Amino acid sequence: MSDLTIDGYLSTMLGSVAATSHIACIVRVPDLRGLRLVYDNRWPDTFFFVTPTGPGALAVIVNDRYNAWIIDHRVRSDLGTVVPQRIWGPRNPADIRRYVTGDVQLNLPVFFTKRDGSVGLPLVSAAAGDCMSLLKASSTAPVGEGHTADIHINWCGYADWVTQIMIRDQTPHRRTITLEKLAKRIASGVIRFLEGPERREQAQGRRDQEYRKWRVEREQINKRRIWLIGLVQVSQGSWQPILQLDQALYY
Repeated sequence: MSDLTIDGYLSTMLGSVAATSHIACIVRVPDLRGLRLVYDNRWPDTFFFVTPTGPGALAVIVNDRYNAWIIDHRVRSDLGTVVPQRIWGPRNPADIRRYVTGDVQLNLPVFFTKRDGSVGLPLVSAAAGDCMSLLKASSTAPVGEGHTADIHINWCGYADWVTQIMIRDQTPHRRTITLEKLAKRIASGVIRFLEGPERREQAQGRRDQEYRKWRVEREQINKRRIWLIGLVQVSQGSWQPILQLDQALYY
């Protein structure tokens, strides 16, 4: 049986310690020993949890008896290395309480699940709006009530990069955008990071091992070799994309 703190996307991306702490914050338990996980043979790569109150998102019926919510997925073995990132967050203790650990209810991670049950979209396809295979593509994106979202990328060897996207449409009612539009905007933001001049300036003079492995100019690291798996909310109004290469990355 898979282990949430080892095999999931969040633990692989953020590291087991940071992911364990952050998942507990999202689901509002002191630690993960208080998190009741359930499994369903129909979705063997999905981590579900149950809670008496519910996190405000739509539940999934698991094993024909539980109202459960998705907290993570096991990393796809048919793709490559998950892009590791440091978790972003405010540094001031007062801001941490205000935007992360206090009365704020962080949203559950968003995963771009396809109709065949697999997660993830090729980055270039998502940026082009080619999301026909996305499950519930026209449904409202579960990103909360704000009008904008800050998208942070803490790519190895580079300084924190952030861009802002609109998560409301331009209709008079200013409705939350669809899941399909969210995928397109997140993917477009990731490509701006990969190709942006500010990212190249940050890389000048870098010679350390972490940068050499993850430098964006490598043949294995470009927009056509990356998949957008989902995103995780790390603070009120702030998210980080979950990214995976199409093959394993070696030094």
